[in-house]
Amino acid sequence: MSKFLYQLAFNPELASPTATQTHTFITQHRDIESWYLAFPGNYLLKSDKLLVEIHGPFLTFFGQSQFTLTYLTRGLVGGVLPQSIWQWVNQLDPPLLTSPGS
Repeated sequence: MSKFLYQLAFNPELASPTATQTHTFITQHRDIESWYLAFPGNYLLKSDKLLVEIHGPFLTFFGQSQFTLTYLTRGLVGGVLPQSIWQWVNQLDPPLLTSPGS
């Protein structure tokens, strides 16, 4: 059951890790229950783990490349995304959702 919502932001133009490598890392990360690629370099992630518990593998994966992994509070997140994504964001125990074409 996903309790926590996070936003991962990184530069998808970097040589290392590439956007493809990052996508593979996200989809294979054992503590990421579901995810949505909002746009290049920006993932919304759901996990039942605290940020302190999932942060280490991201530090290892990104190495010296800049990224942010931010805890988001449901109901205090805004922007323009498809309605289905906002429903997913606000669900505590969502079905698996991925980006179109993935």
